[in-house]
Amino acid sequence: MAIMTITIDAKTEEIFRRQAAARFGTKKGAIGKAIDEAMKEWAVRHDTETKCLELLRKSVKRGGLGYTKREELYDRN
Repeated sequence: MAIMTITIDAKTEEIFRRQAAARFGTKKGAIGKAIDEAMKEWAVRHDTETKCLELLRKSVKRGGLGYTKREELYDRN
């Protein structure tokens, strides 16, 4: 377990606390559970986006194309 000290906007805190209470209740540890869940979801989403961007930046082999000009795709002889 880790301890973090953070600073966030007051409006963001108000919204987050309200949503955390709705999902986890108002008992001790509810805010911690909500923050833990939010951080995990953010990390997974960020990791997925990073992997997707890396794949887009790499050269991707698309297989051999059987044509060289766009017109050849629509050739109707």
